[in-house]
Amino acid sequence: MDKGKRDWVWMEAHMPEVVRQLREYREGGEGAHVNECWRRGVVCGEPGWFFAREGPITLGTPFDRLPGSLLGEVERHAFRSGGAVLMLAPLPQGRQLQPRPTALEKRARELVDGKD
Repeated sequence: MDKGKRDWVWMEAHMPEVVRQLREYREGGEGAHVNECWRRGVVCGEPGWFFAREGPITLGTPFDRLPGSLLGEVERHAFRSGGAVLMLAPLPQGRQLQPRPTALEKRARELVDGKD
């Protein structure tokens, strides 16, 4: 493995929904934002930048641990339900993520539109 590259296969194996959401951000043109959130929330441990939980795996720094807070409730619900949570710092003002359709959604659209 190159010194500058890391093997993230483990993350896809254990956090597939989080990885799918991160890919959606990257495909939406927000790769630099994801990288900055990762650097500040995972590498530097700053709250409010990156937090993900799926199953028993947690990455990053929690946003908000105050009792009764919305983000705390989202995190606790995901933990109880076994679902996935991905929280990134908000995109800079004026920018929004444009979700990309999954392969299944694209195929369904083709079938609905009569393209086969």
